[in-house]
Amino acid sequence: GKQSLMTNERQHKLEEMGFFVWSKNKNDDWMWMFEELMEYKKKHGDCLVPITRKYESEGNRKLANWVKTQRAQYQKKKKGKQCLMTDERQHKLDEIGFVWTAKRNNEGWKQMFKE
Repeated sequence: GKQSLMTNERQHKLEEMGFFVWSKNKNDDWMWMFEELMEYKKKHGDCLVPITRKYESEGNRKLANWVKTQRAQYQKKKKGKQCLMTDERQHKLDEIGFVWTAKRNNEGWKQMFKE
């Protein structure tokens, strides 16, 4: 095969920017991020990871991007398009109270600011 141009330095920079770590087993990456989401829920009481500068400064941009990706994959699945959202992944996220449509105008977004 062709030699990869992906160096360790490039991979590290991409990870810092919030991109995933690539591995041979994509399900391992997904489970690792799912566990990060469960930790977030323990700390904050919900799965509504904000995508804001304040939150990014806490070092969780990767989790916020992952949550956004799960919502996008779910929407593709609902429309019957090819996606990475499996029934098993959807079930795991449903079990922990994942909000699939967290936009400013809906209940998921409003729930994030209740207290």
